[in-house]
Amino acid sequence: MDTHPADRLSRIRNMILDPTLVPEQSEREVGLRALDSYERQSPVESLSAQCLEAMASAIRSVNAHVSIPVAHLLGNLALDHQSARNMIRRLQKEESEDTRFSAICAASCASLISDGFAVEILRIALSDPSMKVRRFAVDEAMRWRVEQLLPDLRRLCGSTKNATEREETQLVTELIAEGYWVKPASDADLAFFNFKVPMHAVYVRTEDGEIIRCFATSKEVDTRGAAQVAQRTLEDYYRQHGNPLGDERT
Repeated sequence: MDTHPADRLSRIRNMILDPTLVPEQSEREVGLRALDSYERQSPVESLSAQCLEAMASAIRSVNAHVSIPVAHLLGNLALDHQSARNMIRRLQKEESEDTRFSAICAASCASLISDGFAVEILRIALSDPSMKVRRFAVDEAMRWRVEQLLPDLRRLCGSTKNATEREETQLVTELIAEGYWVKPASDADLAFFNFKVPMHAVYVRTEDGEIIRCFATSKEVDTRGAAQVAQRTLEDYYRQHGNPLGDERT
């Protein structure tokens, strides 16, 4: 468990106390109660029901400057406490889409991804009735490159009736599975960039998780293949910006 560094908690406290960010006094009080409970909690003791309920109340806040930071703190506790994980599971079942959104925030950290708990939460979120929640789960699957979720992402691609959600999910699916996605450029892109020949959009995920996009002629894609075009795009990017893992990767 994080031993709640004072500077981090101080920043959260100052944010909650800022009336321009959290104008409602009642919301500030809920957030401060959660912080006080978190600070009083010993890292080696079992979590008290009072602490968990105080944090859950803050995570239910309608103000994201209260709910999201406290959700991250609950995720901190979930590293070492099963009761915190159970609370995240409870929050994910609540009626408010904002609360279910915050449950994803609580679960999304590297350690919780590696031990499978966050994967459980993201898998449920990918079938959430709220598009806002589903799209956030897709983003987090991309952020952590969670290959275990590829079947769930493909299922969402096939089931959603929203064209934007379908394309975004397909992009993430391909970037997780292959590291790239090459597709015909949209009519909007062809018009905006005034392309005179058929073009493909090339999306590539860099080693540090950034998604880059460029365009290649459809003739080049047909001749060299999508994988080669994507690799060339990545090499060009690293020549300009440097490779975070060293030149030997290119």
